[in-house]
Amino acid sequence: MSQSPLYEIQDVFTKLFLAHEPRNELALFSGGWSKSQTFNLYFSPKCAEISSFKDLIDSYKGVPCDKPSRETEREMNLLVGEQGEWEDMIWHPYL
Repeated sequence: MSQSPLYEIQDVFTKLFLAHEPRNELALFSGGWSKSQTFNLYFSPKCAEISSFKDLIDSYKGVPCDKPSRETEREMNLLVGEQGEWEDMIWHPYL
């Protein structure tokens, strides 16, 4: 039984993340269900500059986008990354 694309992406990203130094600019976020009723994953901008991460993004047909905001996403969760670097990118509707 294969995993959902979310878990596949998170697993591969985690392996790449752990193998890469420095890691401080690398992160994977989940937007949950957005206000447009889509489930979005976001890669930090630095990921597009590193071939192994770029290959992962391209393999799932990822597209460049603007930085998510509270107006476009109900919540943002850090799936993989160093939380201290990304605290401004983590929010929930209850906070």
